[in-house]
Amino acid sequence: MVSKLFLVTLLAFPMVNLPKAQAASCNPSIVSNRELGSTISPEMLGNLYARAMLNIAKVAVLENYGTFEDAARDIVSKAEGRGLESLKSRAKNFNYWQKNNRISNADFSLVASLMGLDQAELAALNLAYLANKGDPSISFSEAIFKIISKGDNLTVVTSGQLDQLLGDFPSACLQKIPKNQLVNLINKLNMAVSENLNDVSIDGEYVRFAQTSLMHMPSLKVVKTKYDPADVDSLHVGFRLLSEVGGSFNSYRDSNAVIHSVSNLETIKHFHKFYGLSDFAVLNKKEKTLTFFDESARVQKRITIDIASTDDRMNAGGAGIYYGLIDKGNTYYAKALSDRGMREVFKSRQGQVIRINGPLYILPQDTGAHKFRIKNKRLAFSGYQFYRKSRNLNYSIESNTKFKLEIRHSYKSKFVADYINTLEKEKSRLMQILKVDNDDYNILAGFAIGVLAPESDFGKNWKYVLKEFLPGAVSLAKGNGLDTSKNSRGPTQLKVIPEEIMEAYGISKTNLTDPENAAVATIAISADFLKQLRNLGVNHKAINEENIQTYLYYLYQGKRVQIKEALATPDDNLAIRKIVAVVKGLEFLEY
Repeated sequence: MVSKLFLVTLLAFPMVNLPKAQAASCNPSIVSNRELGSTISPEMLGNLYARAMLNIAKVAVLENYGTFEDAARDIVSKAEGRGLESLKSRAKNFNYWQKNNRISNADFSLVASLMGLDQAELAALNLAYLANKGDPSISFSEAIFKIISKGDNLTVVTSGQLDQLLGDFPSACLQKIPKNQLVNLINKLNMAVSENLNDVSIDGEYVRFAQTSLMHMPSLKVVKTKYDPADVDSLHVGFRLLSEVGGSFNSYRDSNAVIHSVSNLETIKHFHKFYGLSDFAVLNKKEKTLTFFDESARVQKRITIDIASTDDRMNAGGAGIYYGLIDKGNTYYAKALSDRGMREVFKSRQGQVIRINGPLYILPQDTGAHKFRIKNKRLAFSGYQFYRKSRNLNYSIESNTKFKLEIRHSYKSKFVADYINTLEKEKSRLMQILKVDNDDYNILAGFAIGVLAPESDFGKNWKYVLKEFLPGAVSLAKGNGLDTSKNSRGPTQLKVIPEEIMEAYGISKTNLTDPENAAVATIAISADFLKQLRNLGVNHKAINEENIQTYLYYLYQGKRVQIKEALATPDDNLAIRKIVAVVKGLEFLEY
């Protein structure tokens, strides 16, 4: 008898440092054993186990999870059904990098049952779990990690690679056995093993029960192409910005609204023509073409290539912004801008040698879901309706760009001038505290000024003056006694102030009559509403990045349902029309 530890080690770690197994024979024969009754051949049980593990790895790869624990947290949080409460509680703490919080073999099997695996594959995986049951220090999740992790200077494993490997472990011949019978046979085997764990042993590559072979364990290996980091060029996109010569944010936003309404290709060309100082190439998967452009967005040449996948997800070499093209044979790899991972992007034909002096843009297959846009004077790739972050798509919207701001206006009031001046001088600090980028800050600043109009007529409305003079009377009228804490305060009538702003600036509701405090608090709460609006706005198809400022006031007034149920019509809202009129009368200059 070979040791139990060797058994669980083989079952948990068959994947990485072994040569890839040849396709196992497709033998659906049923063997008999006095203790077990009937069961399918050990080769097919091994194939089913291999397919289960590879399909699990494929889910992790396509969704760009770094570890199985990362995948499990998301999968369990979205799962519905009875009896999941305990697993949901445990899943919150799953963390591959903390050994005490690595997913247990038992929970691994539970999560696998939620991943839509074939029932026969799941049953075979459960058999492997049962064989592991005697040694909880062995983790199946580490086996998955060794398949999906990219490591230093290795290309990312693709779904195409896993599909090829899945083909080495056939299951089609099992169709000769009725599916219910097949699953029933494996489950009976599971029961026998669970009741007789001491009789399970390993002999070479076989799992045996007493003298009967149960499972022939195939080795799994995904080839991860190595590359020399010195061969990877940096992202050659020029840094010529309109704002460097005195830029109007108003005209920048207006021109973006126009260019974003046309095709992705035209947006890319527009960006390079007016902002970027580099050549570039565009890959069109539908046409299987790679088109080369010079720095002025003029076509230089077009060639035909082969693609590995039509999928838009990043680990399928999907749409987005790539750079640092390298080749291995006729296969070309590039780094995704989103996470800097090196991925296969296309194959050349007839031994062509391809070089790209600049970024590579891969157009999306689903143009209704994904969009290239200009943001913060950079080219970004994100969701069609809103700027989004995404783990599994090459969405690239981050930018540390910061420009000083001057807001020109025609207001004579010192109160309004001080309010606007605060938004100018505190821009850099507030961007850092609120975690908003340059373009979003300017949008929020415009809204924060505009909202003065409907809320207090720029601090001049008699009702506002009276409410600030007699806050106790307001609370009494609202049935709150002398408790004024629930009153809306300040010229923008704020009910709450974000905690980080209260701590950083010492602002409270009692000192919001100060224009500097009011400006900081208003843009801070508006930043929170902007994040909420991008989440809720998917329910209202009329809302997009070009008009998002117009819909902010619905959340400002607590009318979330208007957004959630797509009832918001800002053109019919008098208060919003006032805000829009104010914003149009402002000029935002960046330098």
